[in-house]
Amino acid sequence: MAQVIWSNTALDDLELILDYIALENTAAAKDLATAVFAKTDALIEHPQCGKIVDELIDLDYRQLLVNPVRIIYKVHQDRVQIYHIVRQERALKLYLIHRASAE
Repeated sequence: MAQVIWSNTALDDLELILDYIALENTAAAKDLATAVFAKTDALIEHPQCGKIVDELIDLDYRQLLVNPVRIIYKVHQDRVQIYHIVRQERALKLYLIHRASAE
């Protein structure tokens, strides 16, 4: 059993995405939030269930897909750290570079 820990960055990412979706469809934003948290809750029992992130294969990141987002995380022994929530159509490496330069 693993503990799931959300980074502030991941929570900020999710909030921005949900706010954007809510501008057009609040129900869709609520549904996405529910789906994302349900998917990440499953990591408690199955931390390795996500696919390895191809763009970051050397860094052992995993991802879960909840349309339209990717949940980027790492497994560290008995905990799962959620690092980023990214729109699926975004180029992940460019997103990470942009995010790092903004901090």
